[in-house]
Amino acid sequence: VSTTGDAHGQIQGREDAVVPSPEQLAAAISRFTGEIEQVPPVFSAIKVNGVPSYKLARADRSVELHPRAVSIFGLEVVSYEYPTLRLQVSCSKGTYIRSLAADLGEVLNCGGYVRELRRTRVGALTLAKAVSLEEIRAATINGTIERLMVPPREALCGMPEVILDAERVARFAHGNPVRQDPAQEVSDGDAECAVYDPQLRLCGIGSWNGGAGLLRPLKVLRSTAAPMTTGSGQ
Repeated sequence: VSTTGDAHGQIQGREDAVVPSPEQLAAAISRFTGEIEQVPPVFSAIKVNGVPSYKLARADRSVELHPRAVSIFGLEVVSYEYPTLRLQVSCSKGTYIRSLAADLGEVLNCGGYVRELRRTRVGALTLAKAVSLEEIRAATINGTIERLMVPPREALCGMPEVILDAERVARFAHGNPVRQDPAQEVSDGDAECAVYDPQLRLCGIGSWNGGAGLLRPLKVLRSTAAPMTTGSGQ
């Protein structure tokens, strides 16, 4: 086990550790799919009374974090040769893979921590859209950084979208809820959606209340006093 949940912490062996069989591993993994309760690692950015948990942990102060619900949509064994297990995980935001590794190791009575973690997808964005730090540095120097940026509408393609007219954009930009055209209503229920102006420039993220027929601003990314310029990097 590791004090931080990964290879950077203090590693401690378990005297009672057993080598899980593939069958035991498969049975344990099935317990971690769907909606589960998970306690975040103490070495995390979650704030406790306004202070990041990892700062308290580094100062050897007691940290108590409470379980919270996360969703594991898919959990697949890529390879297993004890003591190394490789997993492919599809999960909701807020999921800590370090907690998943530790909890799985606890169930299997052998301990567990993350040695290597690679994020392969965020929403609709995959590694095919990724660029290296070296490419970013070079593009910053030669003034072509905008070519590496993903247009907002492409990045947010997994969210419902709402297009507001100029009057509603002004209200939204000032933090006011707006009533949407019934023809463009997002759903009968509640949903978060990407909000655009008539030129399809991103205005922000809104919370749609289907019962009230209202779109409330969650994040406003433009001001009517200082319009955003056009371009793929907005």
